[in-house]
Amino acid sequence: VRRAVVEALGRLTHPAASAYVLSALGDSDASVRQLAVSVLSRLGTRGVARSFAELAATDPSNAVRHAAEIALRRIGKGQGDASLPDPE
Repeated sequence: VRRAVVEALGRLTHPAASAYVLSALGDSDASVRQLAVSVLSRLGTRGVARSFAELAATDPSNAVRHAAEIALRRIGKGQGDASLPDPE
């Protein structure tokens, strides 16, 4: 159910929807956190780089860490940061 809510909120372009998706980064279910990272990255939500970096470094789930790393690369490319490695 939480994944469905995150997915539905990800289809909205309202800041309140993004705020709710942002709160899902702290969900107890790794699949919800992973989806939240993907949704926020896809939406281009501003101000999430620090949260993504923390997840990439410390999340117990390999899938969440990987999703956060990809999202960080995407942010870096969007800002023209050539120092970030290309994804596989």
